[in-house]
Amino acid sequence: MTNSISQQRDCKYELIRILSIFFIVCNHTSGIIPLENPIHQYLSPVMLLSQTGVALFFFLSGKFALRKILNADEEYKTFYFKKAIYLILPIVFYMVLQTALKHFKDYGFSLDGLASTIISDILFNHVKTPFWFVIVLVGNILIAPFMAKAINGISKNMALVFVGLGILHNTIYAYTPYFTDVEYIWTYPFAQWSIYFYIGGCIDKIITTPRDKKIAIILGVIGLSIIILKTLFFPYKRYLHDVMPSFTFFSIMIYILLQEINVESWSEKAKKVINFLGKRSFGIYLVHMIAILGVVRITPEQWKELPVVLFYLINVLLAFICSIILSYLADIVLLNPIQNLLVRLRGKKE
Repeated sequence: MTNSISQQRDCKYELIRILSIFFIVCNHTSGIIPLENPIHQYLSPVMLLSQTGVALFFFLSGKFALRKILNADEEYKTFYFKKAIYLILPIVFYMVLQTALKHFKDYGFSLDGLASTIISDILFNHVKTPFWFVIVLVGNILIAPFMAKAINGISKNMALVFVGLGILHNTIYAYTPYFTDVEYIWTYPFAQWSIYFYIGGCIDKIITTPRDKKIAIILGVIGLSIIILKTLFFPYKRYLHDVMPSFTFFSIMIYILLQEINVESWSEKAKKVINFLGKRSFGIYLVHMIAILGVVRITPEQWKELPVVLFYLINVLLAFICSIILSYLADIVLLNPIQNLLVRLRGKKE
């Protein structure tokens, strides 16, 4: 019985993983619609929901990374070995792939300057691309074993204080440019986008009763209202869809509501599909911009005559499907063989 419940619970979160990456693909594909097109006004509620995709990804990453306590030195060795081959290796692979594709597109099949471009992209330039997410994520994942001990040892009130400090920092950071002519440069190590990772690790401690859930949803509705009002009536929109507290509380509400989906009643085949896609979600994220750009380039000209919403939805679905296929092929053809080889080599050394 326990295993069954655990599997159902995991399946529920796998579904949120899938939805989060689908939201991200929706958001990043919206660039095919010119900003001056009035359809943006009608798509804005969908776009607002899609902008929670990265926050949801962070929530889930923090939830699972911060729940396991490591004790023996050997467990730490295994942890960092796995992160090196299952986290960092795929990130570097897709970074190199994206840089190489752009280089060959711009300069033809010339290797001149490719190596230096790859290095500079990995060290800096990819922070301007959707890879910024993994650049923030990796550091938090690598200190997760230490933070897990701290977070698992605190009370509900202390978890509220910990998360609250991060949200307070983000509030000051986001609004300082509005009220003053200067930027806020004070730092807090668990703030900006990192706070979403730690909210994911703390949220089960904070929201423990139906009353807590209602409060979180009310705050989410207030956050949504503020976002809409700012979008419609206020010129200051910096950080509106990332570190402003209104967006944080809205994202938490979406996360809570998605957990209410009754996955338990779904068929076993549906659960298998969810688990398969959930395991692919990280690879889908890493390759989705390549898929989007590829789909946009091969889209037949006559499709652009379709109603803009239909054209947009077709591109979203094609980009999502291509991302699944490309990530799967990359895994079975290249990444999995390398990972399996490294696992075997480590086993022989031990």
